[in-house]
Amino acid sequence: MKMTLIISISIIVTILLGINIFIWVNPIFGAKPKFINKEKLAASPNFRNGKFQNS
Repeated sequence: MKMTLIISISIIVTILLGINIFIWVNPIFGAKPKFINKEKLAASPNFRNGKFQNS
């Protein structure tokens, strides 16, 4: 029983670490946009005074 619990927790921790490392290393998550269409940004209703405002 105790060994099963230790193995289960180890598997869960390994999976969570793997997901965390994947997100941290993958450039698509949190990367700056490569192309910014300023006209499209300015046309957004939430873009006021040069910044985005939550409504």
